[in-house]
Amino acid sequence: MDQHNRFGEMDALDMSTTMFHLYLVIRLFIDETDKVLKSAHNADIVDFHKWFTGGITHWCDIFALKALSTVSHAIDNDQLEPVEGVQLKQSSSAAVLLTIVHEMEMFWEELAWPDPVELNRFLKRSIGDICSCCIYYVDRISTKLHHQETNRKQTNLPATLELIKKCALVNSNLSILIDVLMDLPDVLGYKQVDLNANEANEQILPIKGLNSWKIKTLKLLTDHCMSAIKVSMGEALRKFDPIRHDVESFTRQSAAVIRENLWGDDLKLVENTLWSQLTAEFEESMRNLIAYHLACLDAQLRLDEPDRGVLTVRCAIRNDSLEVQIISAEGIKLPLDYKGNCDSYVKINLAPGYRFSDIVMPKTRTKSKNHSPTYNEKFALKLSQEQREIPDALIVFNLKVSEMLGLSQRYVGECFVRLDSIPILDSDRDIKSIEVQQLFLTLPESIESDCIPVLEYRQGDKEAVQFFKKLKQKLGKAAYTGSLVSIY
Repeated sequence: MDQHNRFGEMDALDMSTTMFHLYLVIRLFIDETDKVLKSAHNADIVDFHKWFTGGITHWCDIFALKALSTVSHAIDNDQLEPVEGVQLKQSSSAAVLLTIVHEMEMFWEELAWPDPVELNRFLKRSIGDICSCCIYYVDRISTKLHHQETNRKQTNLPATLELIKKCALVNSNLSILIDVLMDLPDVLGYKQVDLNANEANEQILPIKGLNSWKIKTLKLLTDHCMSAIKVSMGEALRKFDPIRHDVESFTRQSAAVIRENLWGDDLKLVENTLWSQLTAEFEESMRNLIAYHLACLDAQLRLDEPDRGVLTVRCAIRNDSLEVQIISAEGIKLPLDYKGNCDSYVKINLAPGYRFSDIVMPKTRTKSKNHSPTYNEKFALKLSQEQREIPDALIVFNLKVSEMLGLSQRYVGECFVRLDSIPILDSDRDIKSIEVQQLFLTLPESIESDCIPVLEYRQGDKEAVQFFKKLKQKLGKAAYTGSLVSIY
């Protein structure tokens, strides 16, 4: 039955071709006839094109069906590899579709239909058929692309790189088709007459549809870039160093593919999308650091008795400043291996530190040889409106002791206050009108948080490495170096 249908289509196409040739011969005869003799011709012969109106309509039907069949076959055989010897990078199926468009352009150019109104109607029909064929094409070629994606059993960087190349090639196909369709009405001489805004919008809908498919293809490309890196590192989290070279190589090669195959708005869209996703990945350490400090605050609030001592403070927000009064400390408990005097001071930090990097963090003067010192110092830290509204922001009080004339310091304990829990103080009130807070000093010896193992294995992340360096210093497992980079 299918073979019979194909023979029927071929017969219909052959007949249409014969009619087309007959039309050309008659037109040539009329054009070559002397003007005097032409006036003597029967009017029906002069207007011979009217004989072929039905045939042209039939040819449009056959051409549309034949175009869909040809495109379908081309997609099935397209390996999504660039065609050699063409100026614009494209796959074989796109080349076939462009050939179909060119054949249609040649047909209407040779036909030279004399009736402009009827020609406009024919051209509108042909342009619509080509647009429908293009929509069918992008649907099928995108399905083929997704099918190759779903056939992969697991993330493989070389295979993913090949898939990214195919995504870029499909995007190039769509870009070429969109440009061709945009120019097609002018190339054919189609004139939009007496169109209101809605009708004009309807006529460009197929082109808008192609643009939406192109954006989906670009999104698929960016998703592959990011998921390949994330999944590969997730599968070998504890073996980061052995796979780092492969991941870095994949990143460089995929970036080269993007630069070589995309341009203009497409390149800008992919770059912006990738940068947003990469930024989110970079901020993962920051989110884990915030989670760690919240876990420390929770451990502090669950204490029934002081662990390392008690720090008494007052905190208030006045206008655009955070005011802190560090009053005193009681019962400072020094590390067991510490043999020096209790020469203590308190340093204020704000967490997350990267959101407060423009603020100089103050500290009290050192109080010598006193396990229950009185500091009684006030500090004002100017905060922007944005900084005051940072979710889960904390004030961190670090109590340390100095030894060797201040050349070395040891952590004693830390305590936390949520920034969003601090009362707002009127400009005419003194901070002494605020109730004091007595905070239990702790050390992070038994903090239960899922973020700690995650941070531990992010060895390529500067913030994570610095975090564990500081954590070891707090626990007395590393010497204090006075590093300017803070984990807060």
